[in-house]
Amino acid sequence: MRVIGDLSRLSARRYPSKAALMMGDRHLTYADIDGLSNRLAHALISKGIQPGDRVALLAQNRLDYGVITQAVAKCGAILVTVNFRFVASEIRFVIENSGCKLLFYEEPFSTSIASVMPDLSTKPELVVLADEGPSSPTASPSGCYRGLMMSQNDNPPDVEVDAQSAATIMYTSGTTGFPKGVMYSHAGYFRLFISNLVELELGRHDVFHIVLPMFHNAGLNGAFNSMMLIGASGVVHRGSFDPETILAEIERYRITAAHWAPTMLAMLCNYEGFSRFDVSSLTKINYGGMPIEVNVLRRAEALFSAKFYQVYGATECGTVTVLRPEDHVQWPQAAGREAFNAESRVVDEHMRDVPVGGVGEVIVRARDNGMLGYWNNPAATAETIRDGWIHTGDLARVEPDSLLTIVGRMQEVIISGSENIYAREVESVLARHPAIQEVAVFGIPDAVFGEKVCAAIAVRSGAKLSEQELEQFCLENMARYKRPRVFEFHPELPKNSAGKITKAKLRDVHWASRERSV
Repeated sequence: MRVIGDLSRLSARRYPSKAALMMGDRHLTYADIDGLSNRLAHALISKGIQPGDRVALLAQNRLDYGVITQAVAKCGAILVTVNFRFVASEIRFVIENSGCKLLFYEEPFSTSIASVMPDLSTKPELVVLADEGPSSPTASPSGCYRGLMMSQNDNPPDVEVDAQSAATIMYTSGTTGFPKGVMYSHAGYFRLFISNLVELELGRHDVFHIVLPMFHNAGLNGAFNSMMLIGASGVVHRGSFDPETILAEIERYRITAAHWAPTMLAMLCNYEGFSRFDVSSLTKINYGGMPIEVNVLRRAEALFSAKFYQVYGATECGTVTVLRPEDHVQWPQAAGREAFNAESRVVDEHMRDVPVGGVGEVIVRARDNGMLGYWNNPAATAETIRDGWIHTGDLARVEPDSLLTIVGRMQEVIISGSENIYAREVESVLARHPAIQEVAVFGIPDAVFGEKVCAAIAVRSGAKLSEQELEQFCLENMARYKRPRVFEFHPELPKNSAGKITKAKLRDVHWASRERSV
């Protein structure tokens, strides 16, 4: 059974001089990544890092991400990826909760690191990611990434790594409280990599656009590690999602495959300068995190000569379903069919399989493609993994021909009076309005019915839209009980690091107001 540290070693044997990662005018070959990660692994071992120890990484996308993640794996240590958008209190929680012994971080985060260090019960050793040496007062004199490797050899470290042990702890962005650390094994990831290669039809000649943050499962494992297994090349995008920069990178590097959030795809489709760029090399576009709106999909199909794949999954269970290109014609908003190497069911509250047309919770068998559990949180683990099945909390409708459609989260079912209203279905109708750029639907308090439907809307640039027009549109396109009773207009809707709309920030304002009034 292979482990994560084998990815660079095996690809360096097969394609030593091939560019593995590119960013700007710099690149790393497979031989570079293998040799540098061996050196760094030796340095970590010399600092006392042993199998099972946690090593954290706080950085935006960069070439070094590939070296560091491989080095940590070769030590048998557990990589803790830290969301670079976290505020200081969240960073403190991740460091404290994981008990990491060493933290790699970029210099822009020096202030945040300095502010949390005094409050930590156990302080990790700090290593700053800067070529010229440490300039932060929080870094020790020896705490420079490049400096660590200078006196080390590039032979593989002599460490036996258990394929069933945890390779990473990734902290999920919860809607309440602090995030939970998802532990995933080396063996589980290899099943995920193979699933991605099979389902998304990726090959060694592909040039993959790594746009999503590499602290995220989709960026690190769905993109970088999957392409490493097959020997493809990756272009690392750093910074915010700017359509002009993205299109320029596609043209410059002749990118063939990309993974974007649907909101990112919408931004590209709406970019006025799109026609100035040659995007003919792009043949595969996969998207996930949320279903795509049909009007966005159809515009994208007209602009890109590419196959489209929708990927549905979660940090806890990897890829669950894939909607392949041929299914986009009839079922554009379905989440697809069960993915290779995954086993999933849609069940009711009694764990009975839901028939075609019914709605139930998506559950995934843990032994095949699931997490080991939540780090240092047995209660949450027991709540999520029951009788060998991971309960996703996602609600899906079972469609004909083994397809399923995600209709929302269990907590996003709006119960108004005696009716169940699925937020996703209302969003799908509203998204068809030509003036709407983005929409999020959620339940807010109602004194009579318990909850009522609220729609937060961002209007397309240059368009005008009134509440009265929306009310009429809803009356013509959905059952009266499903229609929003409240409309909110926003310049843009809040999103997380993966480009997914964060409904909690919109919804919690209303519920907090209710609590204050009680």
